[in-house]
Amino acid sequence: MTKAQIIEHCQSLYGVELDGSQTKAELVEQATALEAQTLDDLLL
Repeated sequence: MTKAQIIEHCQSLYGVELDGSQTKAELVEQATALEAQTLDDLLL
């Protein structure tokens, strides 16, 4: 995925707009954390 795709993905799924000035690695880290948080919330 490109940085733009990661940002769009998080916006559409989680309603969170990530900072496009960050590196791709930072964006992936944040997206992964959002996914983990969402899964934890679903399991509770």
